[in-house]
Amino acid sequence: MNYYKKILNYLLSIGILVSINFSQDLSIDLILLNTGQFTLNSWNNVSELWKLEIENTDTEKIDYFLKFILKKNNELIVEGHTKPLSINSNESMNESITYDNSDPLFAEHILAYYYEASDFTSNIINNLGYLPSGTYNLELVAVNSETEATISSDDVEIVFTVGDHFSIDEPADGMIFTQAGEAPFLWYTPGFRQGVIIEFRLIIVAIVQGESDTPGGAIDYGEANTVYHFDSNWESFFEGVNYPWPWVETGSELQTSLNLYYSHLLVNPNFKEFICGYDYAWRMEGREIIDGYGDGGIWGWPEPVQSVVRKFTWGDNACLSMRKLIIPEDFNIHSIYPNPFNPITNITYGLPEHVNVQILVYDLSGKQVETLINEFQTPGYHSINWDADNLPSGVYLIRMDSGEFTQTQKVVLVK
Repeated sequence: MNYYKKILNYLLSIGILVSINFSQDLSIDLILLNTGQFTLNSWNNVSELWKLEIENTDTEKIDYFLKFILKKNNELIVEGHTKPLSINSNESMNESITYDNSDPLFAEHILAYYYEASDFTSNIINNLGYLPSGTYNLELVAVNSETEATISSDDVEIVFTVGDHFSIDEPADGMIFTQAGEAPFLWYTPGFRQGVIIEFRLIIVAIVQGESDTPGGAIDYGEANTVYHFDSNWESFFEGVNYPWPWVETGSELQTSLNLYYSHLLVNPNFKEFICGYDYAWRMEGREIIDGYGDGGIWGWPEPVQSVVRKFTWGDNACLSMRKLIIPEDFNIHSIYPNPFNPITNITYGLPEHVNVQILVYDLSGKQVETLINEFQTPGYHSINWDADNLPSGVYLIRMDSGEFTQTQKVVLVK
């Protein structure tokens, strides 16, 4: 495992700029370029995360190597150095060198090889297994390749306050699930801290106009969501999947990919089927488990860590096409039949979205005489019978209130 990468990962993630002057012979700047994309699995596949700028200010070529030493409480945690390097003089060649994070020079196996043992990683693997949060000291030393004398050195204090984060991948923003049983939920664990025990929490909610119009707002609305809300609440949702619960990090990869399918979630008794045509928001949370409890994480997750919120649409092409036929574009009282009536009539009305609906009856004096409907209802066409057997003949007003929409129609009761 590339623990050297993890060290600089922490260094870069907190935005430290390290400038080292080697006795006016070498000048080195470690420059952070992009924190927004810096994750464990981006070290080798995302360019321009960080770079090293090296310049020789002497009049002679310098042969050297760079040694990296990380300590905590003055105890050595890890040490390694690069292969032999050289740089021409600035005077003769205007020489400067720039390395970026993807350069093979900084590969862990190269650093371990030139340290003449596996000590580069073994101090962490055997003694710690992880890098706990805390205050560390990173020392960079320029060493003369021939004499092995120190040219110069500098050190910087690093405070590790942010632990490793996981990410969710699918369903991605804007994705439409078209195969119900095979719809995958995919996320990544931190991966490299062997033996760390993690529980996950999955939250999925419908995005309902009038309650919350954004994915994040839908998540925050919580159990009050009137269409759909699922919260695994730190319980296992791995039924039918060959994963342990809680998840135990293996340390074999920078990140571990986990996934489960819609069909797996259906096994959970608290999970309801999704509704065709709705947009859903989902988020994953993670927490470290110590001694059976999810508090006091020792490697940067003392509190549950939340992923970003993503949005997807549920429904295959057939159901989405059918939905367009059966879902009206506007609120409306579609029909009242028969009219005139004695004493029963049917009221049909259309809802383009999930909303609270009131169907009320008034007499001509403006007095409310009946409440036929007062509840949240799903999009589509609905109907209800009104039995006016207890009212006298006359003209009545049927009023529909749905959000900001109001419509009134007259009916005549004839006995």
